[in-house]
Amino acid sequence: PSPDLGPGPIAITDHLTKRSLSIPDATLASVDAPKTRPNGRKITLKRGRYSQVAWIDLASGLVWTQTKGRRKYAKLDKASVKNLREWLMRR
Repeated sequence: PSPDLGPGPIAITDHLTKRSLSIPDATLASVDAPKTRPNGRKITLKRGRYSQVAWIDLASGLVWTQTKGRRKYAKLDKASVKNLREWLMRR
């Protein structure tokens, strides 16, 4: 199972810079846990009134949440990862 906030536009808030980016067509697809633990950047995912703290590995697009020591993984689509990387580098 993946971090699931339902369909629609997603807003990603970067905890380091406190900036937000809205991605109208973002897709999170469920994936199995990776063999090696990824390095992540803390973010908040928000769709509508629902939000969830998560981490993202910008190199691979892997997104995960953690609750009570258990992780759920998903993969952000390539276009959204590219937009997010470019946005973080611009500012």
